[in-house]
Amino acid sequence: MTNLQATRILYDFLTQSTPIDRLPQSDAIFVFGHNDYRVADQAAKLYHLGKAPKIIVTGGVGPRTKLPVGYETEAQYYAATLAIKSVPQNAVILEDQSTNTLQNVQFGISVAKLAGLKPCCLIAIAMPPLLRRSIATIRQQYPKIKVVGSTFNLVMGDYLLTERKIARLRGEVERLIRYAEQGDIAPTVIPDEVLEAYKHLKCFGAS
Repeated sequence: MTNLQATRILYDFLTQSTPIDRLPQSDAIFVFGHNDYRVADQAAKLYHLGKAPKIIVTGGVGPRTKLPVGYETEAQYYAATLAIKSVPQNAVILEDQSTNTLQNVQFGISVAKLAGLKPCCLIAIAMPPLLRRSIATIRQQYPKIKVVGSTFNLVMGDYLLTERKIARLRGEVERLIRYAEQGDIAPTVIPDEVLEAYKHLKCFGAS
């Protein structure tokens, strides 16, 4: 197994994205904050396709947050991006205090309920390798809510073949195990192929 093959296995497993034509009609699109505009672009795309009438945008300022000048929170940045993409303001519900994935979910659903939305079905959108854990967080915290994932495609190849990027992929596998043990996310079955790829990549750079 090469580093590229192992990276692809981890990336594909962590990116739990449903093809657009198979996404169900949902109550809302739930956006996990980041500084990559493509997350918000994906939400706008699904909104204009009629997949959901509301977009819940979450995210304050995390420990690694680096936002464009003029924006104080991830939610604020994404709200502006959605506006540029012609998503009406009254379709957007903002939560701008969360600093991690668990808070994104807990605070985001709370704010949605305060706005009169009690979702039964959500489409979760996050950075591709963070999507499986994001979905598992919603499933654990709100087991009655049906949730599926959607995201954009990152360019593979050399982009992910760096110690920092590979460390992030390995870390996501570790979080799936650790956070499930803590009760923060729903347990995830990790296939043997994924575990083998994880072990292979532990030899790539520092753990």
